[in-house]
Amino acid sequence: MDEYLHPLSVEAVEGRWPSSSTKTLTAKLQIYFQSRRKSQGGDCVVRFSEQSRAAAVHFRSAQTRDQVLSKGDHSVSIENQLVKLKVFKPGDEGNQTEETSRAAGAGSDMAVDLQQPGSISERTDQEVHMGSIGLPPNLGPDGIQRDPAEESLKDSLEEPPQSNIVALEKLPDSFSKDFLVLLVEKISGVPEKEFTLELITESNIAVVIFSDLKVAEKFLVESRSHKKFQQYGVRARALEKSGSVKVENLHGEVSADLLEVYFEKCTGLVENVTMIPEEQAAIVTFHSEEDVKKVLGSRCIINRPVFIYPYFISLGTALYGKDRPTWTLPIPFREYINPAIREFLNKKGLISSICQEMISLFCQVNMDKAEVQLSPLHTLLKRGLTKRHIINTWKKNATDGFRKILSSYAVVEYPVIPSVWSAAEKDIWSVVKDNAFVRMSDGVLAVAGMAQDIQLLTPILKNLLEMASDQVERDKSGISETIEVPPAMFLLLLQEGFKSRAAAKYPKLELTYKKDTNQLTLRGLPVEIINIKSCVLERKLNMRQKPLKMDPSLLEFLRSVDCEEMSGDLFTSKGIIAIYTVENGDVVLTGSSDKSLTEAEKTLQTALASSTLSLEDLGVIGKPEWRSLNDQLCETYNSGKKTVIIKPSEEKDRLVVFGFKQPVLEVSRSLQNFINTHSRIERVIQVKSCAVVKLIDEKKAPVWQKFVKPNEVTIHFDQKTPSIRLSGEILHVQPAMENFQKIADALCTDRLMIKKAGAKKYFQEHGSMFLAMIKEHKFVIVFDERPGSTTKEGHGIQEQAPVVRSPASPEPSANEDFVKVGEEFEPAVFQLCGESQQDLNEARELINSFIVKEQASSSIQDPSINHFTRDDAEMLTNLQRELMVSIRLKKNGPELVIIVEGLTRDVVKAESAIRDMIRKVEKNEAQKCELLIVTSFVEWQYLDRANQLVPFDILTNYDLEEAFVLKQSGLKIRISNEQFEVDLTQRVAIGKSKRIELKRVDRRDDSSVPLPDHWEDMMGSFVKRVQIHQGSQEYTDVENEFRRTGLNSKILNIERVQNSTLWRSFTIQKNHLDDKNNHRNNEKRLFHGTGSDKIDKINHHGFNRSSAGAHGAAYGNGVYFAVDPSYSASGYSKPDPQGHKHMYLARVLVGDYTTGKGGLLLLPPSKSSTATDLYDSVTDNQQNPTIFVVFRDVQAYPEYLITFQ
Repeated sequence: MDEYLHPLSVEAVEGRWPSSSTKTLTAKLQIYFQSRRKSQGGDCVVRFSEQSRAAAVHFRSAQTRDQVLSKGDHSVSIENQLVKLKVFKPGDEGNQTEETSRAAGAGSDMAVDLQQPGSISERTDQEVHMGSIGLPPNLGPDGIQRDPAEESLKDSLEEPPQSNIVALEKLPDSFSKDFLVLLVEKISGVPEKEFTLELITESNIAVVIFSDLKVAEKFLVESRSHKKFQQYGVRARALEKSGSVKVENLHGEVSADLLEVYFEKCTGLVENVTMIPEEQAAIVTFHSEEDVKKVLGSRCIINRPVFIYPYFISLGTALYGKDRPTWTLPIPFREYINPAIREFLNKKGLISSICQEMISLFCQVNMDKAEVQLSPLHTLLKRGLTKRHIINTWKKNATDGFRKILSSYAVVEYPVIPSVWSAAEKDIWSVVKDNAFVRMSDGVLAVAGMAQDIQLLTPILKNLLEMASDQVERDKSGISETIEVPPAMFLLLLQEGFKSRAAAKYPKLELTYKKDTNQLTLRGLPVEIINIKSCVLERKLNMRQKPLKMDPSLLEFLRSVDCEEMSGDLFTSKGIIAIYTVENGDVVLTGSSDKSLTEAEKTLQTALASSTLSLEDLGVIGKPEWRSLNDQLCETYNSGKKTVIIKPSEEKDRLVVFGFKQPVLEVSRSLQNFINTHSRIERVIQVKSCAVVKLIDEKKAPVWQKFVKPNEVTIHFDQKTPSIRLSGEILHVQPAMENFQKIADALCTDRLMIKKAGAKKYFQEHGSMFLAMIKEHKFVIVFDERPGSTTKEGHGIQEQAPVVRSPASPEPSANEDFVKVGEEFEPAVFQLCGESQQDLNEARELINSFIVKEQASSSIQDPSINHFTRDDAEMLTNLQRELMVSIRLKKNGPELVIIVEGLTRDVVKAESAIRDMIRKVEKNEAQKCELLIVTSFVEWQYLDRANQLVPFDILTNYDLEEAFVLKQSGLKIRISNEQFEVDLTQRVAIGKSKRIELKRVDRRDDSSVPLPDHWEDMMGSFVKRVQIHQGSQEYTDVENEFRRTGLNSKILNIERVQNSTLWRSFTIQKNHLDDKNNHRNNEKRLFHGTGSDKIDKINHHGFNRSSAGAHGAAYGNGVYFAVDPSYSASGYSKPDPQGHKHMYLARVLVGDYTTGKGGLLLLPPSKSSTATDLYDSVTDNQQNPTIFVVFRDVQAYPEYLITFQ
């Protein structure tokens, strides 16, 4: 048993074995599974279990076991009963059961076909009709399949053999013919010439024909004990005498009847004729063995010569002797399978089942590659009589069978570009899921799976790819355009069905509307965009709008609800194509026609209403009952949509109910009933002034106390309002209010305003003392300290303001601007009240007498006032504000005079402060000139953290240069707000934790400023004009600037002006502006038109502002440059005699600029208002400049000269 290591389990298909003994069952199964012809088996050991009613068959080799498994089905004859067997590997019972059952149902006839030569299944329909078919040779009369070898073996054991022919069965494949010849010689003891050996390789049988019958008997006996026979299980038996012959080379028209008549005529009685048309042969069985000998010994011609050979039923073949034909397996061939289908089969694990299914066609399948290899199985040669036909038709049968199997699967392929695949991939995977295999390779999308699934997926995939392709094309060729459409107009378009019509016409067109930006974005193909845009613009032009003045409460109601939803309720529901919006406090109706606007307006007027309820007692709305009623009304009328709003007025003395008309009426009625039931009243008597309130409160108390009782009416005197407030029950408040009104009407009032500097301040400080002095008088004076209690009037700098002049101009100019920085102040205001006009006159005289005693005035005249800056003007303004004095600027000839008025002590303080400012200005002007001079030719720099040279500010620059010239030491400076001590000998600044290197640059050294790299060699000249070649990048850049605004004049020539002196001066100035302005956006490329007579002067000396005013000086006396080249070309480029015009494209340092004005000689101070910080240029419009004017010639460089016509 150690050698039999490859087991199979065997059960009866229906679970019932015949009632034979275990020994008989074991013997039958042993014979069956050892027979290669019956079961495709071989050497094995069988064990039958009585308990489980199953057998275990152990084979010596795994190959033999697998051959048994590869057979379609198995059956064995036991006690005249055919038992179908279920064969499987131990552990594979579940899988094998289904397969075996299926095979048993579909291929039971095939078992007979495979194993029984000459069986019924091998015959053709023609043979059946001819009536030439008899029982298969190996079936007994009882219909039970017999094993001829088994029966022969029994016969050979029971009686002596009567034949000199011996069959050797179960020969191993390794036994060659030569080996068998030697083996027979050894066992029989006779040489090869005493016998003949014919090897039937397809059945593993050899037939030995001995010359001597006794030798044959000896061989049979001795072979049973021979070790080789025992070792390999070879069995020898006496072969029966042949009663049949095989007739070959028959003509196609030969029938069984013809053969039967022919042979009965020539030889003897024919028992049966079996036709094998596919081999052009027949098996003829005679009643007598002698007839067989006669036939074999004769030469027969049936239409043509035929070949006759003895046929042995137990062997299932004829004996041919040395002429025996040999059968070889067909050549393997390849069948192409789509790689996607192969991947699908592999993914689903279906390859093994296909291979198993092809075994029934004697075909082994290798599907490792796209070209599937189909190879014949060796079992093909073990078929019965029709080997030639089976071998010849194997390839066709295998091909048809394989293709039939593959017909259950399908693949669909589409050429797909990567962009389309990227767009459709996600959708395709969502549709395919696990139902198919998807592969994208080399621009081809392949989808493989079950044929029915692919059939369902094909239209879906095609649609997805078409959609993706269309989307890719739209993404590639599509454009996006934005149209400004107000929300109201867009809603009207929707009401008119704009979106649905656009979608119907262009389904792929994308429309997106953003309310926050009022933009309708269209994305699609150009023709779609143009068409839809035209429709939108046409409807936009045809739309009508009408602003409506609405009651503020109704306006608030309309603003509080959604305009679109409310428009739908008010207008759209009634078939009115209109919508309202709230813009700048007005309701704006937008409609498709004037009729729609009229109907919408009428609907608004009739649908909405407002109601105002007086609210005497504010405490009413704070009561719990009020809150409960308010919540109930809101829930009733606003639960679905907002229909009414209840809101107190801004004055809190009224309730406003507004919204839809009917809800407003009902809610107002409920609220009014509540107010009438629960409120207290309060009345306010407005009087002329605070003085009236004070006089009634203090001097008329004995009068009003007669008609007012404290427990009935509460009185509050409010001087701030000014008013008298009465609260209580209405029957007490109303008469009290009438009496107070009579008292107030009988009084005289007035308002006194003292417009003198310091007057208000004086009464703020000494008012209590003044009021105590007049306490016994009949009149009342109230000093009004409220800010803005009277109209503000400017004081301080009223006629002229401090001068803001250029640091480079030491002398004042009559054309310079004066900046008014006057501070507004409030005069002293008094409210007067008395019982007569005489009382009021007495009060006025008393107030004036107090103020006159404290007033003073002073005048200050000095030339330095002309150099006051905006900072100085701001200081004067602050001085006015702090000291409450009036400071005015008056012109006295060429000089300015400052006049100070106010309280004596404040005037003295102001005068002292102003003289300090004058001394400071004098010092600053002197220092300023020196600073500018030093900065113009020397620049001190330091290395920052980025190892870049950074220039110092002009003050530090001056201090460093002064110390350098005077050879001073110990100078302290600040760098990045950190203090350093300078060592000028080593040119370093030493701080607490680091040292910074310093550098001194003498600007008078021209070599410190390099010339542009693209300039041509100056060849020792200071000025050079270089022709720019058309087609070069430099020429194209200049031409683009010239054409930028649509100027279509013909360019004749473009020259680059190379002036080393002008360039270095321009570069130094540019660096200075970059540092001063703390940014690099100081330079612009602008145009300057000129005549041909000015070209050489400009090329050599630059632009000269001395000629300013030649073409006008609307924004100042400087050099003018234009942003638009058309402006310079139209009136300033004078043609020469040839009609040629000239224009410069110049680099201009505009820096920080402001708006200029006519007559301006110097630049105005910049926004920093310091004496040395001026604007760098002026323009015509600071927000959208078209013209720039510079006042320093070094601020412009004539880079390119353009000649055109």
